Amino acid sequence: MRVVIFNLKGGQGKTSLAINLALTLNAGVVTNDVYSPLEKILSDNQFLKIGMDEEYPEIVEDNMLVIYDLGGWIDRRSIKLFKAADLIIIPVINDFINNQVSINTIEEVRKHSDKILIVANRTEKNDYLEIKSIMDGFYKNDKYPILEIKKTTAFSKIFEKGKSINNIIAEDKLLAFSYREVQRQMQSIVDFIKNI
Repeated sequence: MRVVIFNLKGGQGKTSLAINLALTLNAGVVTNDVYSPLEKILSDNQFLKIGMDEEYPEIVEDNMLVIYDLGGWIDRRSIKLFKAADLIIIPVINDFINNQVSINTIEEVRKHSDKILIVANRTEKNDYLEIKSIMDGFYKNDKYPILEIKKTTAFSKIFEKGKSINNIIAEDKLLAFSYREVQRQMQSIVDFIKNI
């Protein structure tokens, strides 16, 4: 199974989603980023960095989940990947520029696949409702599901500890209280992937 996490705009939380999903689902991660903090957390057999002139690897095992954490450009390799993906997650942070670039991202991706999940990321107050309203306004006939991840320090802890939110919560009762909402929200994404 291939899950692509992509947005033309940087800073939308692609890598944060990729690391928690990889640690939670024991998935491999492929990235085209020149530098990725994933390489400090994931083992060599779980992480692969692809150079500008390299092809993305073919998946040979049906039960293998690979997450592609793609930097913000589209080339022939990413188009091929969009067409083959089981799901393309597009994280969006609510502000004018991010929303505009995210809409452009969706427009580019949907030329090749309609298997899109939008994640309203790092939300505060009414961010989720605003993103949902904007996306619903653009895609009246093509309703893409939208899930939410609230703003949290949980993702910093994932990178600090090298563990999934589930594992962090299991080890620390105080963090279990603080992170229970983001754990529930991340579980919604995990369940969405499992039900594809």
